[in-house]
Amino acid sequence: MPSQTRAFLGRVKLARVARQIIGYYNSRQGKLLKDFDRTSALMKDSLIKRYGEEFAKILQKDVRQEYEKLIPEIPYIKRGPWPL
Repeated sequence: MPSQTRAFLGRVKLARVARQIIGYYNSRQGKLLKDFDRTSALMKDSLIKRYGEEFAKILQKDVRQEYEKLIPEIPYIKRGPWPL
């Protein structure tokens, strides 16, 4: 196989792997958002005390939307066999 072909196939494989790694959490989006909502609910009273009810609602909604947009971009970092 010519080296140019080998290099091209290597780039294609790398791109495919990169997409799989970058999109790793797409299938877990529901769980991640559910966890986010639970955490957000725990913070609600503090946000209301600090910013008022109306702004706290807006803030929680906007932050959740931004988090939802970021989920597909979260990279998967495989943990090695060594303990952390």
